[in-house]
Amino acid sequence: MGIIITTVRLFSLGRNLGAAILVLTVAFIVCIRWWYLNIPTHVLGQFEPRWISTLEIAPTLAGCIAIAMVAPIVPITDIFAAPWPRKMSVLFAFLTATAAFLCAPLAILVLHLIPRNYIPHHEMYLLDQQPFSAVADFPYVISVSLNTATIVGLSMVMIALLGRHWGLLASIILYGAVIVFQSSPSASWLPLAGSPGWEHGAFAVRGVIALLSTSLGLVTWFFTRAAAPLTRRGHAADTRG
Repeated sequence: MGIIITTVRLFSLGRNLGAAILVLTVAFIVCIRWWYLNIPTHVLGQFEPRWISTLEIAPTLAGCIAIAMVAPIVPITDIFAAPWPRKMSVLFAFLTATAAFLCAPLAILVLHLIPRNYIPHHEMYLLDQQPFSAVADFPYVISVSLNTATIVGLSMVMIALLGRHWGLLASIILYGAVIVFQSSPSASWLPLAGSPGWEHGAFAVRGVIALLSTSLGLVTWFFTRAAAPLTRRGHAADTRG
């Protein structure tokens, strides 16, 4: 146990693991406190809105930020390090992506378990003693969580290739572009939640997309060591091996 603690401590010196945990914790609290917010947007002036909920945007943004936090502060250090930091780095990237995906479902689970009077905004949404599950549609929660997994997976790719700062900026721009693109009626084929007229069910395609995105992120993270090869000189020689 002592060896594990020492290994994690040494590994964390080159990263902001505490900040990553804090960001994800804040997102979890936000999901519990403002679980009911689901805002219709008409960014392209379309008739049917693209819905943006707290359960989607909070874990997604927190996941992208947390991924940036678990990337090495000085990318070149991992290039010349022993093999074990690469495995640790992939493990922490996977745990971060998993935490972002589970953020909204766990928040809703907590709201299912706590007394009704402690549920935020319960007086408006829990009329006539209806069960909480009738308000917090769990298929919807899973759908937006698959959105989170997809965006965070792509964020891993961009942060691994571009570094903590440019990669995070690119991730946020990508997420904004997805929301804008989904506001177009012609984007109904995009297998992500929120598009005009989308269905809560049919998780298969969205699940496969999320799995492929996460897998691509982890593979890219492993082979580049999250060392930002596209923004560093001499990356071709550094990343060999």
